[in-house]
Amino acid sequence: MASAHQCRRTPLPSRCEACGRSLDAAVSRIYTAYDSVDIQFGTDGNPGLTVITTRHHLHDSVCTCGHVSRHIPHRQAPDPLYPEVDVGEWRLIGGNLAALIVHLRLRSRLSLRGTQELLREVLGIPLSVGVLQQCFEEAAASASPLEDALVEGLLAEATADGGVLYIDETSWKERGEALWLWTFVTTLSVCFYVGQRTIEMLDNVISPHFGGWLMSDGYAAYRHHPKRLRCWAHLIRKARGLAESLDKDGRTFGNFTLAWLRVLQDDIYAWRAAGGTVGTQTDVIRQRHQAKLLEFRALCLIHAVSAHDKTAALAKEFINDWDAIFRILDHPWLPLTNNEAERALRHWVILRKTNHGTKSATGSRAFAMLASIIGTCRKRGQSALAYLASVITAARAGFALPALPQGVGM
Repeated sequence: MASAHQCRRTPLPSRCEACGRSLDAAVSRIYTAYDSVDIQFGTDGNPGLTVITTRHHLHDSVCTCGHVSRHIPHRQAPDPLYPEVDVGEWRLIGGNLAALIVHLRLRSRLSLRGTQELLREVLGIPLSVGVLQQCFEEAAASASPLEDALVEGLLAEATADGGVLYIDETSWKERGEALWLWTFVTTLSVCFYVGQRTIEMLDNVISPHFGGWLMSDGYAAYRHHPKRLRCWAHLIRKARGLAESLDKDGRTFGNFTLAWLRVLQDDIYAWRAAGGTVGTQTDVIRQRHQAKLLEFRALCLIHAVSAHDKTAALAKEFINDWDAIFRILDHPWLPLTNNEAERALRHWVILRKTNHGTKSATGSRAFAMLASIIGTCRKRGQSALAYLASVITAARAGFALPALPQGVGM
């Protein structure tokens, strides 16, 4: 690791703010200055990391009319979603370092104190916990205009031919209040939100008119979507639990369900192995198992009134989600599990164990925004660290934000 110090002369006023005359750069003067610290990442030819401390000199010029014109660093108008967050050029922390702080907090799962210690001990950059939290929220505020593009890209991909939107949710706490962390996933995009576990929350993200395939678990809020798919992994886990239970009815129903789903899975995999693709004739799969489907439904109706609670619950789940569960027989190229969404949540579930959620609505919003960008960049094989640094730098200067990076091969 290396360090460097430099001075930077900010742009000089070119015209008088009062009369419009051209100003002579030779008569400009420094009216104030501020320091910033940033890092420069190494390249293949020059690996390592350099800590750069910069003194920014701000100038003013006196016009012949007597008016003093000053260069004032850009400052963004307050964002209603982040009312207490400043985004502007006059910052202590540079764009690359701010992006690294986000990376350490979210990808490396370090606490504020852990991030503070690493920066101090490894990079020799002593920062307060308050400054670190400001960087985190500023990064989210900088990226906030990208939210619509994230959602639009997600839904466009999900509604394209062969596209599937995977959705899942897990518990999350915001200052002790029980909320939920939602994830919406496609092959190349991911969006996170913290909120209530309600139909309204779901429809606010994807709208009730979403027309693509939707893969989910058994939560009732998903049932009004006409092209819904059910995750078989959840059903198999529950059936296996019944098969290992002490209740006789539960064991009977669990073993039958496991065997039945295994037969259907084998048929679906055989169809795929034979080269079946979208549009290939598929009705043969359902026809082959139509009689057994009717038999299984009758068995579910019988066990739905079982005295064993978990047996009755699984039987009712099959009845309530019958079409969503067995729609795969008509479209065997579609996924059988919600693994994509579960994998997207796994990292944040581990983070939840150490940070115990978020401490405010602003913190929840910032976390979800940054997690969405990081997840989308990773899915597209791009550096989330480099992209966030470019977003923060552009937002501070008032420039247009760089577009979300394209996936490899897009």
